[in-house]
Amino acid sequence: MVSDEQQTAIDFRRQWVARFLVRGLTQREVQAQIANMTVTGPGGEKVPVCVNPDTGAAWGLTAIHEDVKFLREGWKEAADREVEDRRAELLASVREMRRLAFASNDLKAVATSIKQEREMFGVDAPKTSVVTLAGLNSTATNEDDTALDALEEACAEFGVGPIPTASTQ
Repeated sequence: MVSDEQQTAIDFRRQWVARFLVRGLTQREVQAQIANMTVTGPGGEKVPVCVNPDTGAAWGLTAIHEDVKFLREGWKEAADREVEDRRAELLASVREMRRLAFASNDLKAVATSIKQEREMFGVDAPKTSVVTLAGLNSTATNEDDTALDALEEACAEFGVGPIPTASTQ
């Protein structure tokens, strides 16, 4: 169990770790910066401001590493929530636009709102196939036979017979 004093020290340290991380510092550089953070005491002496409350010593690299993991996970969760919140807000806006369009009998705006919603959810996204064979990577959409052609060429190179298709089965 972490005491209130320890949690306050951890929170303070994490604030600084986050600030230094977003400035592009490595974990070792962050640890060094935090270890060197001081204020001037009443007698003019330098007093460290970010130290382990249990030992009075500078925080080690392990503590900084754990902070980085904690912060990155929190940032990812926040980003995911923000994306989902934004998507929900946009969906609500599109649906409200559709309600208003129906109410005013604006069928063009209704169609536009339906198209926007379909785009939001990728309903009309092309189907994609990825084919990998002996180092061959090829991607094709449902309107494109590139992957199948590349696979057939690779099979011929390796002496493998024709690939069964709807017309050859």
